[in-house]
Amino acid sequence: MRESIYSVENNPQHKRFFLDRLGDKIGPENVAYIVMTFSTAIFPLGFLYTNENNFNVCEAFLIRSIATVLINFMISRYFHMDIEYKDPSNFRILFVRNLFVTVQSIIYTVAQYYLPQPILQTIHTTGALFVFILDYKINHVTITKKQFYGVMLGVAGVLLTINGELIVRAFDPTYESKSDFKNYLSTDPFVKLIICILFICGNIMWAYAQVITKRLHGVNSIQINVYLGLFFLFTSGVLYPTQVTTPVSIEKYIISFFLSGIVITIAQITFIGATTMTKNTGVLTMFMFVGVIVGYLVSVFKYNEAINPICTVGGILIIFGLSKIVLKDKK
Repeated sequence: MRESIYSVENNPQHKRFFLDRLGDKIGPENVAYIVMTFSTAIFPLGFLYTNENNFNVCEAFLIRSIATVLINFMISRYFHMDIEYKDPSNFRILFVRNLFVTVQSIIYTVAQYYLPQPILQTIHTTGALFVFILDYKINHVTITKKQFYGVMLGVAGVLLTINGELIVRAFDPTYESKSDFKNYLSTDPFVKLIICILFICGNIMWAYAQVITKRLHGVNSIQINVYLGLFFLFTSGVLYPTQVTTPVSIEKYIISFFLSGIVITIAQITFIGATTMTKNTGVLTMFMFVGVIVGYLVSVFKYNEAINPICTVGGILIIFGLSKIVLKDKK
């Protein structure tokens, strides 16, 4: 069995993480698939409360920051994990990683107020595509003809997804996107396109952060999450005074900590936990599209939004492209 990244070497007091123990019973790969499905399903749901109650982006980000630090710190204490970095070479890599992930997370939070959930979650999953491309560029990972075609399909899918509304309007000028979600900041398709492009740029930064994470020495994911949470906290603290003019009530803050902050943090922890339980990361990556399905369900049944056929085709192309990239041919 592959030992989880949560494990800490040379620590006799360390308790095995529950995912490892469950893996002993049903197999680590099966646990990884179950956990990844759970993680990607609840992640978009964690933003619904703050979105519907019109939290400022800084307020929503602050809730996520506090939950990330507190929950990961408590896990480190319970499992006797060392969260101090003993290798100085890790600090520069960690700073760049956390900076890029923070920027991507802020853009993702902002995009919630512009993009319907299906488009938002479809673009969100392109991070896996960019990880592959950057791995090829930076680490000179070999790319096959099949994988190249997969990249082309993925890129075509991204272009269709971000331009879906403009394409539909080109054929039907009377088309208008309607929604029961009342807190969209703009319905202008050109504004949405700009947000999509910014989100894609954020995903490229996120992908780079994942690639350079491999260079960290002797660390576990709880350490990474604690310091990422502190980075989140510092960023939201700096931005808060200038961005928040009318804070939400303390009652909503408390509710959002449980319905948003804890849910998102659990999704983060289980996502990383799943990736450490199997070497078959290609198949595991495909489970990220569970979030897209959840996005469609929320959009159609909760907000009564019509499905954009062009964006749906784009999402299908992306998943086919990723399958070409990450799934191995049968021998």
